[in-house]
Amino acid sequence: MKFFKEDKIWIKKLENLLHMANHKVVMKWIYDATLHVSQDIPEIYHHVKAQMESIDLWIQGTLKTIDIKTYAYLCHDLARKTDDLSEKYFYRACGQACASAHVKEHAIKASTYLIKSLYELKKDVDALDKERNFQYEHLLNLSIKA
Repeated sequence: MKFFKEDKIWIKKLENLLHMANHKVVMKWIYDATLHVSQDIPEIYHHVKAQMESIDLWIQGTLKTIDIKTYAYLCHDLARKTDDLSEKYFYRACGQACASAHVKEHAIKASTYLIKSLYELKKDVDALDKERNFQYEHLLNLSIKA
């Protein structure tokens, strides 16, 4: 299947950018990437809206890293409670996005879960390629502006 075969190449490209980006840029990027995918699943996103908003508070400096971890746990708890793979992957993505406040490399896991969620939702490889391109270009643009 094309999606899984190209995944390692895409992840390596993101990792290269991510290692050069500062932590706040990475958090802004994964927050935006999550919002981007959530446009296709607003009925799921509303369950994690507060958790995702905690990322913005962390970026602004009004929420401590130790506090945002609680939001990550809440997202992972939602993932354990659903059998729907698209939802499960999306909640995992949100949990990893929040956990990125602790270790920015968690953002790679979050972006991968977003792709998996989109795949389970649409079963469309072209949509995955578009999302991958969006994520890469957005991280690149945010890094350049920083």
